[in-house]
Amino acid sequence: MPDGSTKYNETVLGDAIKALGLPRDELQLATKYMPTLHGDEMTPDMVVAACKLSCERLGVEQIDIYYAHRFHPEHSAAHQAKCYLACKEAGLAKCIGVSEFSPRNIREFHAICPITCIQNEWSLMNRDLEEDLVPACRELGIGIVAYSPLSRSLLTGAVTSVDDLNPGDLRSERYPRFVSPHAAPSRLEPPGAAYTATKPDEIMLPR
Repeated sequence: MPDGSTKYNETVLGDAIKALGLPRDELQLATKYMPTLHGDEMTPDMVVAACKLSCERLGVEQIDIYYAHRFHPEHSAAHQAKCYLACKEAGLAKCIGVSEFSPRNIREFHAICPITCIQNEWSLMNRDLEEDLVPACRELGIGIVAYSPLSRSLLTGAVTSVDDLNPGDLRSERYPRFVSPHAAPSRLEPPGAAYTATKPDEIMLPR
């Protein structure tokens, strides 16, 4: 069912690639392994098996970037690195990425399994990573894939009041920035309004 799960998304994308006849060498495919969906146990064989199934759903022999979608709290960074390295050694993943790892875990993981990039929230409202994470990535040559650079639409000008959120909007449940008394001002001016930028995303990330 269309539940937004990784399996569903991979299947839809795989079908689209096949239907459109898209050349594999013109595509860059990334997907993820979500450790917590597999319980407390985590072994190289488990991760390799999951990666293989992702390849089958996508209709490819190898994934360009296979992400560790968040750190598994029950296992060391070194152990997790060995699990993802097994995917590279099996030829199922060209590169490995991680999501929201601490600088310490990045260093421990990277020493065993090279990290190509890390996913992390980064916007004008989320800049805490610039203190430790960004310098560590620069030192190690790891790219940063910024997600929610517009702070989940809060910086687009589309949300002018916290009252604009519809009932059931998950942002009001998960993120304090959308909930009083921590909510942003009731009237939010679109970023760039006082500058020459014509679109909010033109000034969202520091260069």
